Amino acid sequence: MRPSLIDGLGGFGASWLRMLASWPVHFVPRGATGRIAALQATDLGEAYAVLARLPTLAQQREANLGGERLFAYRHYLQVLRGVEHAEQPVKPALQVLLPDWVSRMGAHLCDVFRFSPFSYGHWILLQRDNMPVPNALPQLLGRAPAPVTHRRTALRDDFRLS
Repeated sequence: MRPSLIDGLGGFGASWLRMLASWPVHFVPRGATGRIAALQATDLGEAYAVLARLPTLAQQREANLGGERLFAYRHYLQVLRGVEHAEQPVKPALQVLLPDWVSRMGAHLCDVFRFSPFSYGHWILLQRDNMPVPNALPQLLGRAPAPVTHRRTALRDDFRLS
């Protein structure tokens, strides 16, 4: 399984990105032009369950998984902020593009101090496309993947542990 960016309740990276998205100013690496196909964690869990029920993994040895929309990092932050919300859109954040050397230095500092999910590895990933080709998620789910929006998606009741 090779998922793109995963969004869901309780995820450290997802919570961090949502916190950043809520800020009125986004500091965005200029070189973060790679596209991501963010998907809901619940959809990823459902895809794992479908694969586990297959009589043999020979039918599906590899699976690239992602949502149906492609985002550059700067657009993804605006979506998480709620800019595209139909009923009550939020004012877009001011986005300040950081020079690549600042982003790289910041990534190395995050590696050293480990206070955020941002790292040098993430910096490299943001510069490249991270999207499923082909996207096996709709086929595994038998439906379109749930969209990632400004609203957090709670776990479905049948996924909860008692």
